[in-house]
Amino acid sequence: EGHFDALIQNSNFVPLLMEVLKDTDNDVSQVSFGLVGDIAKCAPNQIRQHVAAIVALLCKQMYPVNHVSTSINAVWSIGEISVSLKEELKPFVSEIFDKLIILLQKDNLEKGLRENLAITIGRLAMNNAD
Repeated sequence: EGHFDALIQNSNFVPLLMEVLKDTDNDVSQVSFGLVGDIAKCAPNQIRQHVAAIVALLCKQMYPVNHVSTSINAVWSIGEISVSLKEELKPFVSEIFDKLIILLQKDNLEKGLRENLAITIGRLAMNNAD
């Protein structure tokens, strides 16, 4: 955890990431959403103060429109955030659950998305039992 955290600590990496997360290009979104999950795993303190904005962007993009890989990464990143930033995520858990369940009920979901949905729902339930 410490190596990456130290590397980006005094940089403009997180502000740049926050801008990239807003990009509407599917390929850019896919990569940036995956990166958020990786940062949540290895340097959660770097995104702690941005959880509300990040979750809003991830929730907005988790519904597959044209690019299922973007949705997969958005759902996976929410799961990673739920493990490493439990307290910061608590205000959004109910809304996230609702969106995940609605998405899970859709017909013909890609297998990888269905798997990530199930894992993320489980992680949210385990980390937010109250």
